[in-house]
Amino acid sequence: MKIAVNGGKGGVGKSMVATSLAFEFAKSKRTILVDADAECPNCHLLLSIKRKEYKKVFQLIPKFDYKKCKKCGKCAKVCKQNAIVFVKGKYPAFLKDSCVGCGACILACPFRAISRGKKEIGKIFVGENYNVNLVSAELKIGELSSGEVVQ
Repeated sequence: MKIAVNGGKGGVGKSMVATSLAFEFAKSKRTILVDADAECPNCHLLLSIKRKEYKKVFQLIPKFDYKKCKKCGKCAKVCKQNAIVFVKGKYPAFLKDSCVGCGACILACPFRAISRGKKEIGKIFVGENYNVNLVSAELKIGELSSGEVVQ
């Protein structure tokens, strides 16, 4: 059986309902609670679960090799987020906080001057209490792409 508690604005009690259901089900069934509210996970607080880091989550970002770059600007032209700023005759400037990791710039570069880099955007935690097994996603402060952490 799978039950999802979803929707509604913040503060309406979704986590309270989810943890209450998990607590009751755990009395007789193997129970896994997934706290996918990566911006503000709090199910561990409601169940007094001491979380342990399970893994780090990374997002693709471009890594520029300026020895190979010919300053053509194609990378900036394909960047839908305007995370690459190009001024003719200069090397492209990369705005890491604007990048969503689509990889278009890597594919567009005819000189293979851009490779796959990565940045940490969050973590996955696990823990257990009251026979409730918790998996919790948490986005790093300032990051915007929670989908990759929740995935």
